[in-house]
Amino acid sequence: MLSRMMLLLFAARPDNVGVQVVLWLSQWLYLPFGWIDASQPVFGARFERGALLAALICIIITWRINRAPTSPA
Repeated sequence: MLSRMMLLLFAARPDNVGVQVVLWLSQWLYLPFGWIDASQPVFGARFERGALLAALICIIITWRINRAPTSPA
């Protein structure tokens, strides 16, 4: 998600194969938050607040999973 955000922030060319792969792989994580950036321009540099929110949620979920208490053995 952070790579998607950085690519779009620096106006990466969408016809580049590497950029297409990153956008395609991160699209399913970004879709629930797409409404946040509905007013963003389609072309040029843009800051996707939805991508940042999705990245933060993924980090929090991962942190909570790793902090799950284990049963004593």
